[in-house]
Amino acid sequence: MPEDESGGRFALSALKTIAIIVPLVVALVGLAYTIRPSLRPCIGESNVEFTGAPVFPRVSYGKYLRRQDLPPEPDSAGVTGAEVRFSLRVDGFRGEELRVYYTLVHVEPDGTTGPVDPTQDRAVELIVTPDSCSSIDGKDVFVLIPRPRVRYSVVLELYRGATLDQRLALAQTSVFRG
Repeated sequence: MPEDESGGRFALSALKTIAIIVPLVVALVGLAYTIRPSLRPCIGESNVEFTGAPVFPRVSYGKYLRRQDLPPEPDSAGVTGAEVRFSLRVDGFRGEELRVYYTLVHVEPDGTTGPVDPTQDRAVELIVTPDSCSSIDGKDVFVLIPRPRVRYSVVLELYRGATLDQRLALAQTSVFRG
């Protein structure tokens, strides 16, 4: 048998093998993505934004705990504050821990942002872990109001990871009276 003929047969045999293996691998990957969608990579830009953050002042802490299906705390009687119900749209961060912090700020009589309340500066860490490539999530935060009848606003910050060096989103609530 001439050498050119055996080389041609080998090339044809290799081509047939590839023609069988490639579709099989593609089908298996497609089946894996169908059975376990979490294996599918997130394609596109990563983006996070607060889509809303209404604030409800003068909420009792006990009522807040009941709405969250949490047991009452012994010292919560008579404690009032504000409830912030924020919403997030998250794209491209599936499985990552995103941390939400809030800061209570005083609002000056002219409407400008005043000093930060030192007891609630980047307080209450909530962890949001999206379970899909694109998700909409929402959480509620109870903010203790130190002085009644004072004007406040709440700043929400969302960070990637456990440190404060990768801020992904920032929002500020409307002004309210404590």
